[in-house]
Amino acid sequence: MLSWEEQVERTWLHDKSLVRELDSWVRTRLAAHRQLPPQAHPDVVAAGVSILVADIRRFGTENRWFWASSAICLLVELVFAANVGGTFASLKRRPAEYASTFALAPLKILRNALLHPAHHCTNAGSGEPPVARLVEWLAENSEGPLAELLGRSWAALGSRGVAEFALRRLDTAGRDFGRKMGFGWK
Repeated sequence: MLSWEEQVERTWLHDKSLVRELDSWVRTRLAAHRQLPPQAHPDVVAAGVSILVADIRRFGTENRWFWASSAICLLVELVFAANVGGTFASLKRRPAEYASTFALAPLKILRNALLHPAHHCTNAGSGEPPVARLVEWLAENSEGPLAELLGRSWAALGSRGVAEFALRRLDTAGRDFGRKMGFGWK
């Protein structure tokens, strides 16, 4: 099994120039949405791309899997929603503009499962707890072992397997996004 750092090195997160480019792009987009001048870019977001990438590395290295997965989901939402100045919900209308739905859909579900931990009843929100939706998505998309793990225990959201799954989807979504937005990523 590869170490967390080795897995991160196989993603676009390892390329510091790409991370800086994306961080700058996100800050520029967010500042534009708020009609702020260029000098305000450093102050436009508390946790930009560079910070979240460093957190993803650190949390995984420290075996803090829940936080690694959460940082991945925050990074995905920051990057993909920056162009529209909204949230993941803003992307329902046009996810294909940014990345494949296959890469983004489970990350949206995972984000809700991680960041809304008390949503366990069927009469709240969409009517189906996000963890149940995630288990269903995983089972339908060749992620059976992870679906079984989460099906047995929703506490497994804090597992290495979930963080590794999120990292793989982040890599796919990020590469799709970079190509579609013309960043010249491979």
